[in-house]
Amino acid sequence: MPGAGDAGAIALAGSGTINRLRELSLADNGIGDAGFKALAKWPGLVRLKKLTLRRNASGPEGIQALAASPHLTRLEELDVSDNDVGLAGARALADSLVLTSLKTLRVLEANLSGKAEQLLREHFGQAVQVK
Repeated sequence: MPGAGDAGAIALAGSGTINRLRELSLADNGIGDAGFKALAKWPGLVRLKKLTLRRNASGPEGIQALAASPHLTRLEELDVSDNDVGLAGARALADSLVLTSLKTLRVLEANLSGKAEQLLREHFGQAVQVK
């Protein structure tokens, strides 16, 4: 996968000067769990309304980190399509005490079982796009 990868995401998350972001798209960058975890810890996301991470290389661990990030409380739109979200990631998203402002959640082509889709639909209703 081309792009910045984990190293690029980790470098971005280490930036102390970027702190007014409202939207961030890191689609198609080969970012895995380590990169997602670094982003989740980054205070620079505190004002973010839209985060696009589709077509990366994260699995459930990276999704779990995002779902628990104290810096994403204002997030209104999240796209983690084409990552390996799986049941564990779907459960983390559905149980998140942080992602309470989400109006749109995209998890297309994300290795979701029927149970995972059901969890997301029950929690997010019309806000979730799984197919």
